[in-house]
Amino acid sequence: MTRIQSKKQKVNRGEKKVYAFLSNLNNLQKLMPPAIKNWTSTSESCRFEIDKMGIFDMCFVEKTPPSLLKIGSQGQSKFAFTFFFQIKEIDNSSSAVLFTLDADLNMMLRMIAKDPLTNFLNQLVERIEENL
Repeated sequence: MTRIQSKKQKVNRGEKKVYAFLSNLNNLQKLMPPAIKNWTSTSESCRFEIDKMGIFDMCFVEKTPPSLLKIGSQGQSKFAFTFFFQIKEIDNSSSAVLFTLDADLNMMLRMIAKDPLTNFLNQLVERIEENL
């Protein structure tokens, strides 16, 4: 299993507000970079494509308010993965957010995908505050 993490991002919102935003997968589209194609979602699942990476089809598998959301791969995903949103309150008006992807990548895909996936996670976490 390959673990890829975003940088920790400080968000000027309390953890309950960040959790509420991230616990609806319709909102995840607001964080996506322009390279995402064929986005579909409900509050509990989403599906999209990334060039050269394939289809990401996922749904919530665990919600632990207000600090952890766990999303798992399903359906047409090219590889098995688990995606974690971790939220830690700094004070009443700010939180730290970290995105982690655990992916079942073969050696070749790991070499090709690790840097693009790290950049992808960093882009997502950087865009939270502007979209809350």
